[in-house]
Amino acid sequence: MSAGWSLTESDPSVFSAILWELGVKGVEVEELYGLDAALLEDLQPQAFIFLFKYLGGERAPARAGRQDTNFRGYFAHQVIENACGTLAILNATMNLNLTQLGPELSNLKDFSSQLDPQTKGEVLTNSEVLRQVHNSFARSDPFQLDEARPATEDDDVYHFIVYLPIDGHLYELDGLQPWPLDHGAVDASRWTDKAKEVIQARIATYPANELHFNLMAICEDRLANLQSRIDALQAVQGSAVDTSRSDASLDLAHLQSQLSDEQAKRQRWAFDNALRRHNHVGLVHALLEQLAKAGQLSAEIEQAKAKANEQRERRRAAQKAS
Repeated sequence: MSAGWSLTESDPSVFSAILWELGVKGVEVEELYGLDAALLEDLQPQAFIFLFKYLGGERAPARAGRQDTNFRGYFAHQVIENACGTLAILNATMNLNLTQLGPELSNLKDFSSQLDPQTKGEVLTNSEVLRQVHNSFARSDPFQLDEARPATEDDDVYHFIVYLPIDGHLYELDGLQPWPLDHGAVDASRWTDKAKEVIQARIATYPANELHFNLMAICEDRLANLQSRIDALQAVQGSAVDTSRSDASLDLAHLQSQLSDEQAKRQRWAFDNALRRHNHVGLVHALLEQLAKAGQLSAEIEQAKAKANEQRERRRAAQKAS
């Protein structure tokens, strides 16, 4: 069932844009480079999205947590290969207390809430709107086949799962598992402490030289939040006689600086996503054609082959060293 769904990048700008284009309001996705208390206090994450190298069969590490067969939240199975990232953010988003999910997700949630996880996954997979939005962020590939080659034991396969608090418990939502995993009771304001322990314990099951992990957070829309706080402070200042030396003025300047940084980040995101969505195949073809006419294409091909061989040898050496 992976036909028609393309691979997309694990990037907060992509996941944020997917949610926004589906009509979800009030949240964004941020990449995390650490789990220190100050960072989490600033972001106030509502869910974690964890990417890791998937190990199946006998290589699979022991799983912590208890399968909750009576889970009362929203949980869909992953029934396609190329959209586990999108499914992860949807499993998380469907469980957040958001007032604006957008028409498509609202309808899908209302229709499928009482269905079993497998059927939920099939319902999401069959949404043409979801598929089109997801695929719009896939890089153009003239050599991509309609049916992907099944992964072998030699392939590196990566997978997304979600951690978030639901009904006073920390849950792990993994679309490849039959049911959500309950990691125990948590305080709503301190759930990230328990999630941090669980994630670090999972990372510890891998070899020490394994570095292919990625952690993102679904958090409040920072641009909207900063603008709201600035508007509130400006309203307070407007009613004061002299605020030139007040703490409110200093707070306002700090918030405006943060807003400027956030606006710059959104501009970078928009530029990066525009590049992802643009079809560069025609440009590449034209460049290759001009190199061939100039008699330089053969030399460039040989250089590319040499670089590819060097990279292959470095990977082999790294694998032997591990």
